[in-house]
Amino acid sequence: MYPDKKYEYVLKIDIDLRLDKWHWFEDYIRTVRAILKEFGYPVVKVRFEESSSKRGFHFWFTIQSSRKISDAYLNRLQFFCYDDRTRVVINRIRIRKGVKVWNKLFSKVVWKKELEDPCKSCRLMRYVREAVKQLDKTEEK
Repeated sequence: MYPDKKYEYVLKIDIDLRLDKWHWFEDYIRTVRAILKEFGYPVVKVRFEESSSKRGFHFWFTIQSSRKISDAYLNRLQFFCYDDRTRVVINRIRIRKGVKVWNKLFSKVVWKKELEDPCKSCRLMRYVREAVKQLDKTEEK
């Protein structure tokens, strides 16, 4: 622990992207370290695991600070570290309502919303789904 850093916090990040298949894993960790360093919070530990949905990864970045950091600001830092934007919004609501354990990463998919029209039949969405499938096939080779 740095001498002037007396508080430790864990930022929990949900990335719904196969960084390993795209060979972006190391770059992502290096980028997050640089972002947090710019804000004045050194990263002292990084942990990660594949999400249960297999769509991406969960990351835990342990940072140090010389002062207390509010929950709202921690959520903001997680956003800047590319946390899933829906999760950031949900966490913001939890924080505003005073929920003590607001920063959760789920280990299993409880419910997945099906796309409805017009999104379900949207040409752009079909194109994106097909492009992701093709990319995944290419990366597996």
